[in-house]
Amino acid sequence: MKIIDHQRIDGLVPDTRGQRVFPTGVLNHFDPFVMLDHIGPSVMPANWRLDGGSDLHPKLHPHRGFETITFMFQGNMHHRDNRFTARPLLTNGSVQLMNAGRGIQHGGDMWPDDQQKFHEIQLWVNSPGKYKMSEPRVHSVHDADIPARILSGASGEARLRIVAGELDGITGPINTFADIRILHGKVSGEQKLAFGPSQLPEGHNRTMLYLLSGSVSVKGEILRAFQAAAFEQVLSSLEFSASDSEFLLLSGQSLNETIAFGGSFVMNTREEIQQVQRDYALGLF
Repeated sequence: MKIIDHQRIDGLVPDTRGQRVFPTGVLNHFDPFVMLDHIGPSVMPANWRLDGGSDLHPKLHPHRGFETITFMFQGNMHHRDNRFTARPLLTNGSVQLMNAGRGIQHGGDMWPDDQQKFHEIQLWVNSPGKYKMSEPRVHSVHDADIPARILSGASGEARLRIVAGELDGITGPINTFADIRILHGKVSGEQKLAFGPSQLPEGHNRTMLYLLSGSVSVKGEILRAFQAAAFEQVLSSLEFSASDSEFLLLSGQSLNETIAFGGSFVMNTREEIQQVQRDYALGLF
C-alpha cells in the first residue's frame, strides 16, 4: 500500500481550490485510471458563474481516446458538446459518463448551488486501444437513480453509492469499456467497512481509496482529506475504519497498454497523438 499526497491545482476552475491525485510527479497514472482531479469544496464569490459561451458559440475543448466520469457533489452544470443537442443538468449528487471516443468537444455552464458552494471530481478512465475510435456518447445519472447500500453500526452509519460495477448483487448505472468499480461513500460517526473475497471484483489489480473529507484508518495508516491509499495488486480483502468522512473507492483491471498523453487526448502512441492534433486542427471532430 502506498499513501499518495495530492498536488494543488488551485484556479483550474477560477476561484476554486483544487487537488490532483494523478497524474503527478509521484504517480503518473493508475491504469486503467489516468487522471483524478478534485475541485473544491469551495465557497464561491457572490454571483459567481463560469459561462460556457452563448448557445451559438459555446466554449468547448476537445477529447479523444478515453472516458470521463464527472461527480457533481455540490453545484450545477449544464453539459454542452458538439455532438448532441441535449444539455443535461448535473446537480447535487449527479454523475456523468462521457465517452470521448474518436473525438468530441465539450464544456459547460457551471454555477454554485444556493449556498454558494462548488464541489466536483473528474475522473478519466482509459479506453482499450480497440475502443479509442468508438462513437462518442454522453450518459447522465441523477442521485436518485444511483443505487446505495446502508451499513449501520453501534456508533455510526455508512452510505455506499454503487456508481459503477457491482457490490452484493447491486449494479451501478455507469458502464465503461475498462473493467472498473466505483463506490462513493459517506460515513457519519464511526464505521468499520470490510470487503471480503466475494465483494471484491475478480481480477482487479488496482484499488484506490481517495478521501474527500474526514479521516480513515487503513492497514495501520491514518488517511486524511485529499490523500489516497493505493494498492497495486489483486486484493483478497480490504478493511478500513472511517470517521465522519467521504470517500471514493476505485478499483479496476489494468489494460497493460502503452499510454501517450497529449493534453486533453489519451492514446497509445506519440504518432496517434500527432494524428489527433492534425485531425482537430482540420476540424474533423
